[in-house]
Amino acid sequence: MLSSLFMAAFAAQVADDGFSKLQIFLQQLIDWGVSAGGRIIGAVIIFVVGRFLISFLRKMLARLLAKRHVDASIQSFVKSLVNILLTILLIIAVIGKLGVETTSFAALLASAGVAIGKLAEFCGWIDCTVVPSFQGRRLD
Repeated sequence: MLSSLFMAAFAAQVADDGFSKLQIFLQQLIDWGVSAGGRIIGAVIIFVVGRFLISFLRKMLARLLAKRHVDASIQSFVKSLVNILLTILLIIAVIGKLGVETTSFAALLASAGVAIGKLAEFCGWIDCTVVPSFQGRRLD
């Protein structure tokens, strides 16, 4: 965007419609500022509403886990996990509203989820297959 402003400034040198080069450049700078300001205000609104929704969902989840009598350490872990994941998604949404391409961020988040799933699957395999064979034996 900034390069388009400089290109507009150079293009303003050939303008012969009665406006000075500085007036044309300032008008284009104002236009760019208005469009960027709209994106920034939209991102701030998305962030504020998103934080409110995340807070609401965390409270609802806390009530649900307390009602089901889930262990306190598991409650803390699940609330933190939900908070972190929703905050990451919110940040990606805000960055997308600002005009940054977020496809790579979404792909990175999805690949991390797959990696964590595969790690959990591997740990489950070790727990079910390897650990029982060593129970009751000394590992000298």
